[in-house]
Order: sequence, then structure tokens, then C-alpha cells
Amino acid sequence: MKLSTFIVTCTGTAVVLLASSLHAKSPFDPQTVELEPKPTLIIEALNGLRSGNPDAGGPHSMLLGTLMYRPMPIQFTNDRPESITAEPNYQGTVSYGTIPLGDAANAAHVLALEKREGGNSRIFFDKNNNGDLTDDGDGTWTHIKKPEDAPHSFTLDAIAQASYSEAERTSPVGVRVYYRDGDERASYHRIGARVGTVTIDGSELPVTLVDQTSRGNYATGFDLDGGYEPTREEGGLQIFFGNSSYDACGTFLYNDVNYLARTSADGMTLVIEPTPRMIPSIAQQRAAEEKAAEESKRRILQPGQEIPAFSAVMHNGDPLDLSAYTGDKIVVLDLWASWCGPCKVGLKHIDELASIVDPEEVVFIALNVQDSSRGYEAFVNANENVSYMFARDPIGRDDDSVARNVFGVRGIPATFVIDRDGTISATIEGATKDDKRIDQALKELGVSIPERSGA
Repeated sequence: MKLSTFIVTCTGTAVVLLASSLHAKSPFDPQTVELEPKPTLIIEALNGLRSGNPDAGGPHSMLLGTLMYRPMPIQFTNDRPESITAEPNYQGTVSYGTIPLGDAANAAHVLALEKREGGNSRIFFDKNNNGDLTDDGDGTWTHIKKPEDAPHSFTLDAIAQASYSEAERTSPVGVRVYYRDGDERASYHRIGARVGTVTIDGSELPVTLVDQTSRGNYATGFDLDGGYEPTREEGGLQIFFGNSSYDACGTFLYNDVNYLARTSADGMTLVIEPTPRMIPSIAQQRAAEEKAAEESKRRILQPGQEIPAFSAVMHNGDPLDLSAYTGDKIVVLDLWASWCGPCKVGLKHIDELASIVDPEEVVFIALNVQDSSRGYEAFVNANENVSYMFARDPIGRDDDSVARNVFGVRGIPATFVIDRDGTISATIEGATKDDKRIDQALKELGVSIPERSGA
């Protein structure tokens, strides 16, 4: 199996390209691709889509138009940053904020917000990051909205030079700053990208790189010198390749081939290599762990566990309190719904058991879940003479149902046999005709079950 690697040298954002087949000849040979900085590409794409010109943002205009808006906060303070060496003559009160662009120690670009009477604010942005606020424009906003019945809003579109520690390089990054009159802070987000093409099987495919974090740090988290441990904590590095987009902070599949991208922080160098390793990004790992944790919470309660506290209502209107029974009695708690056929089979068996087992030993409760109040009441009214008690989860069909969030139940019926200590001794999922699992669980707790007539 031959794995090929190619170097992509670019002047900005980082993204992933796609490389060779792991099982056949590489779709393209190692190659170097020069990417072009487009600091306002996303704005061009959005404006084009709004005006009926879908190609204004290049071949990926439609994809760029679907990017999630992720504003980053700018907190203002009255403290003047030490990096500022020159300022304009202000005509109002001034506060300062910063935008980090790049990974260098001096990556924080300063903004000075001047608030003047009448809402005519000005913004001075140290775009070239030289400490001089007098050589970056006259403080004029790109757009100003002055509604009569709402605070004025201001937008600045700017191209700044992001700073990088490697070789002390800079690279242009486009940002949009948004401020609403009277607010204590502003926000910003990226408006640019890097574009280029890669040749595969003789065909050129467009490539667009976008830094979703808006911080101008384009390192994928995989070292240029090798290694397969992802290190980019924040994620948010996206590549548009062909007609698809990918998370560049982990391996990704294109045409059934797995690829890994390595980039420098400034995005000037991108190494793409096909690899048999499936490596999720840190963000993907966290999402998987959170999902697993959530699934674990919702996993059906097992023997040895106690029933967590929950709210439900007995049919007579009293709260359901299992502790009122445990201690002296065993509780059989069955989760059911009126629309569930197997539930009705299970309840028939529970009714038979409840009619022959000593009520001083065992209490049977049918807890209605994931059901409408109409369906519940209709079923209760049709079964007034059963030997068990009815209760209901008032949440009904909502996702916050106790069936899912307390008992971890994914399907009903589900029956829990709870011993006198309040601990689950048996968890029984489903119900069929002649099912004896509840009987067996009760017998194991020492409950005598008389023979049924005709059994």
C-alpha cells in the first residue's frame, strides 16, 4: 500500500484537500498549491446570493452562504493598552478592546471606540498592528443604521494583518465588527477565506479554506513534521473541496479515501496525506463523549440501582411517592402507554399477578408515559376494575418524559421490580403472552405466587 503526500503552500486560512486512494493508484501526485487570500470573500458571496448573483463569491458561493454565523465578543475597557503609541484627536469618550488575529505574542489588534453625543460613534482599528491608531483610517464605519425607535447600529468591514510567530510573518484577514449604540461590548466575525485549485485525475477542483473561529489561526493541530495526535482544541477549521465541506482538524473522507491535513499557523503551508488512520478532531471527540455521557444517563436503569426522584401523579390526583411503599413492600412499576399494543399485553399479565399476590407484600403501579391525557383517561375508564393502581407522567409525549430522562427507557413496556430497600432487583423490557419474567423476579424476592386457575 503506497501512501502519497503533497505540500500546499498558501497565504492564509487552512483547509483540507484530498489525496490518494489507499488501495489503488493515487488520484493525484504530490503537488504544491498556491492559495490566494480573499479577505472579503464571504461577504461577496452573501451579497451575491442576495442580489441574484450566486457566483459572486466564487465556485463555493452557495456553501459559503450556508456558513453558521459565529460572532466573537469584544469587551471594552477604559484602560488604554500599553501597545498604543499614537491616537487621533478624540471628540468623545473612548474605550478599548482587542481582536486576536494570529498566534504571535502580539496578535491582539486594538480597537478604540469613541462614543459621541447623538450616537455618532467612531471606531479606530489598528489593522496593521503597529500601535498607531492614526494611520488606519478616520474612524468611519462601513455601515450605519439609525432606526427611529431603536438604538443605532454600526458595522465595520476591515482587512487586518494577522501576526504569526513562525518567521514573524503576517497575512491579511477580513473581519466584520458590529456595535450597537449603548452596549458595553461589540462582536466580530470572519468575512474572508483562502482559495485555490487542486488537480485530480487531470481535472481542477476548487478549494476554499475558512477559519470559523475568526481568530486567524489556521493550524489544523497536526504538526507539519509528523504525528497523528490532534492538538487543536477549538476546532472550527473548515475546508470546501469540490462540492463538499470538511472539518480540517481531523481526518476526513473524500471519494472513499481518508486524508489528513497538516498546516502552519499562518496557513501558508498545508500538507495533505492519505492515511488509513481514522482520527476524529478534538471537537468531534468531545461531541462523541458528550453524546455517550448523555446516552449513559438515558441507559435503562439496571438491577442494583435506585430509582431517582421523579414527578408523577396517581389517578386520584395525589403525587406518586414510591418511598411510601418501599421499606415494607415490593413495588412492581410498569411503564406503558395507551397506544402501545405490547403494553396492553403486559398490563393484562400484571393485573393477573396483582389479583393473586398478597397486597401486603407487593404493590403494582402502572405508570403511563409518552401518552396523551385523553388516551390515558380512556384506558383507565375502560379498565376501572383492575387490581393495580394507575399513575401518569404529566409531561406526556414531551422529550422530557420520565421514561427517557429518569428511567432511561427507549421502548415500552418496561417494568421495574423494586425491592423493600428501594433498589431495583429486576429490569424487564418488553412483554409477550405467557411472559413469566416478573413472576420469576418476585419469586427471587421470596414472594409466593399461587397457581392460577386453569394454569
